[in-house]
Amino acid sequence: MSAREAAGRSRCTWCEMSLPLRNRLDADSDFFEIRPHHPDRLRRPPARPGRVRADVMAHALTWNIFRALELLPPAFWLRRFHARLQNAENLGPAPVTLGISLWRTLPASPSLAIEGDVAGAFADVVIETEHLVWTLVTVFGADISWPEKESGLDPIGRLIDAGSWYAGRREYYCGLIVRDPGEAARGAALIGRYSGRAASIARAPSAPSAGARPVRGVGTARWRDMVEILEDCVSSTVLPEFDRAVARRALEWVEESRVDL
Repeated sequence: MSAREAAGRSRCTWCEMSLPLRNRLDADSDFFEIRPHHPDRLRRPPARPGRVRADVMAHALTWNIFRALELLPPAFWLRRFHARLQNAENLGPAPVTLGISLWRTLPASPSLAIEGDVAGAFADVVIETEHLVWTLVTVFGADISWPEKESGLDPIGRLIDAGSWYAGRREYYCGLIVRDPGEAARGAALIGRYSGRAASIARAPSAPSAGARPVRGVGTARWRDMVEILEDCVSSTVLPEFDRAVARRALEWVEESRVDL
């Protein structure tokens, strides 16, 4: 029996609860299951008409990959993630603590709220450490959501506005994760508009107030990049076996889903 097979067959009550939950994903339907007790089940957004399969796959990848990464040492994987996001400045000190929220609405900044725009912004992933905040939009085989009635900020600008306000004195980054930028042309164009150009980022009305830090970077990564980070974790000689097993389980799910990344 190989080491991989042995790890897959090992049984530990705590490990079984903590390892990435295996979602049931039927490529021919919109059936996607998260454990009934997990609050993410209530937060997961509905799939968009005409894009059900694409959205279900994006939700499944988001859940399995980021819930796995949350269990792994951030000092190991977060720098690798950061390096794969284009146009992101160098990461500061290695984080000690890290939390990940999925499918979360951040409140609008006061500068928007005072103008009557209190809708806030939706992030598929919010990564927080003691030093920084990342907000991410994740899509697969489709473009980002766009309001039926366009008014005010575009979706990425709105997320930058809300995310930078939420981060406060911590460094703030915003990103888009796609299978291929060509499948999310509108989202990729907005990321390009805001990334690496202070003038563009400043178009978000809530430029950081006194005591807050500016937006440090905006970029795009691919789902293939996320899989490579997990592969780095599995092959690591410094991570303990439990951490490697967490990454291995997530990779096995990707393989079983037979998704074309």
